[in-house]
Amino acid sequence: NKIGLKNLEIAPFVLDKKPFKKNNIKKYKNILAKKKLKIKSIQSTFYPYNEILSDKNLKKYLLKLFQFAKELNVKNISLGTTPYRKYNSKNLEKINFKFFKQILIFAKKYKIYVSVEPVSNKYGNKFLTTHEEVLSLLKKFKNPYLKILFDFGNFYENSNSKELKIFFKKNIKKINHVHLSNKKITTFNLSYIKKNLKLLHKLNYKKSI
Repeated sequence: NKIGLKNLEIAPFVLDKKPFKKNNIKKYKNILAKKKLKIKSIQSTFYPYNEILSDKNLKKYLLKLFQFAKELNVKNISLGTTPYRKYNSKNLEKINFKFFKQILIFAKKYKIYVSVEPVSNKYGNKFLTTHEEVLSLLKKFKNPYLKILFDFGNFYENSNSKELKIFFKKNIKKINHVHLSNKKITTFNLSYIKKNLKLLHKLNYKKSI
């Protein structure tokens, strides 16, 4: 393509209200082939949902999501904000563990990684708000398809920024995707992006960004 892009991260429900329909998938495939592009990751996967789903509806939705990823040859699904992480309940951890167990059944079946993004509580999240919490989740599940989405903005805001290199080096095998966001999500800072890209190069990170 004209601007030199090769890889994309997409939000399905930004593309269309019904992105999983067969004719839409066919359309996306044609565009990707024509423009010589690859989708490296899918994000905003629970964008349409404000409430937790019944077990039956969750399974139906996850089946559509993972089949969609497989059809487009996507190897990573980024998992950020979900209604499960905003739910008001004393059993929030138990609810989310059940949620992740279900997701990982599909991840294993379709051989697609699920990268968990820490999302700050300023966005209404009550669970998995820091990288340390996500790492703790990975340790409890010990599932090869469950990974970390490393978010620079979140780390600088909610963790000790001086420990960033140490955390990244120590957990690099668990990190499957990176977001170069900054703390002020509405601001585009090119020098900030270049700085963190150089850092990723020095840390020998070779997966998707």
